[in-house]
Amino acid sequence: MKKFLAVVLVLVILALSVTCFAEEVFRPGRNNTGLIGDSTHFWRQGFFQTLSGFRVEIASKDWGGASDAWTLSATERRAAILYLYNAASGATIVGPSESGRVYTVFNNSGQSVTIKKAAGTGIAIANGKVATVAYFTSNASEDYMRLTADETF
Repeated sequence: MKKFLAVVLVLVILALSVTCFAEEVFRPGRNNTGLIGDSTHFWRQGFFQTLSGFRVEIASKDWGGASDAWTLSATERRAAILYLYNAASGATIVGPSESGRVYTVFNNSGQSVTIKKAAGTGIAIANGKVATVAYFTSNASEDYMRLTADETF
């Protein structure tokens, strides 16, 4: 009986040590299939659920010949590309005052268009040009700044 209890005690200790001290694995093993973006694949510790179907959002504005300000809505703020057309002189885009906001602006409006924060001066993008702009806060300025020169598209 003592031998039986000793064997049971050893088995219980082994079972507890395996379940209590086991290493947890939070990600599957290495994936060499080249399929990045499926929900079961990892890449360099990053989890990309939608990379295989990656798209950016586009917001567009037809001014209808007017020159008013286009204040970006909550949905339009998420867009990476702003496409403009049919504006009158003095048209402006009012973007959010959030550091790190980046937009690529395609100006096909017929006029120069300014992108700025509310009550800011911003930067002008000439007609027929595309420019990438971003909002930064620094000691010198707090407004949208040009990241690229105007390029013809």
